[in-house]
Amino acid sequence: MMDLALPVKNDRLQAIASRVDNAGNGATFTLYTEERPANAQQAPSGEELVALPVPVPFADSIENGVLTGKPMPETMATGGGEAGWGRLRDATGATVMDLEVGEDGSGAPATMPATQVYAGMLVEGVSLVLVEP
Repeated sequence: MMDLALPVKNDRLQAIASRVDNAGNGATFTLYTEERPANAQQAPSGEELVALPVPVPFADSIENGVLTGKPMPETMATGGGEAGWGRLRDATGATVMDLEVGEDGSGAPATMPATQVYAGMLVEGVSLVLVEP
């Protein structure tokens, strides 16, 4: 077991934010159906529902071991189904991380008002909160 000091936790979160901001505008958070792959190097599983643009800078705040992402703009869904996970990519398309998706209040790192998505609907209210344990 490892327990990092708070400044180190914040540094790790800053490194994630810097990676997302890599190359400027163009980072995305893409929602998918089904379960996420075993690791972030595997091809996405499930149907792609929507690719949300990530604001630059990505982080709204980093404090006390918590990174809160800036709100993502509403985006029209291209697919339909239940959002189960999402992939965060930088502007070059490189995967930064995969995250569980849940409804607001679920405790998932990526949340949205409702996880059911329909093709053609505007997806809004998706937020990312990353917590260093």
